[in-house]
Amino acid sequence: MSSDEGLTTSGGAGFAGDPLRAALVGLVVLTVGFAIASWLIEGITISWVVYPTALVVGALRLRKGGTRGRVFITVAALIFLLVHVPFVAAAFSDNCKNPLTDEACHEGFWIVSLGILPLVTLATGLAAWRRAGGG
Repeated sequence: MSSDEGLTTSGGAGFAGDPLRAALVGLVVLTVGFAIASWLIEGITISWVVYPTALVVGALRLRKGGTRGRVFITVAALIFLLVHVPFVAAAFSDNCKNPLTDEACHEGFWIVSLGILPLVTLATGLAAWRRAGGG
């Protein structure tokens, strides 16, 4: 019995042979942390309820194996990123204001949580999907 016996990817439960799957799970956990931080900083918003929920659903599907979890996470990240382009653009502007409410924004938090993190999740999801034979 090897020490890696319970960590194979053939049954879908482990991540030992696929670092991209492990990275996706790590990004999901990190995003859930950012969601909680967003709730504390800016209050609860629909984006920060739907997106982490979609990622958790994707991570659960990822655990079952196949490519569906990877696709689910990747599509969720793409949609989240596209919806928040105006917010990321505002964060890079000289006078950072929420495009919907005209309130001041949290530049650094928005750039990381609405831009960089979903972009990295999208790229990792695409790479994991391709590695799994999806494209």
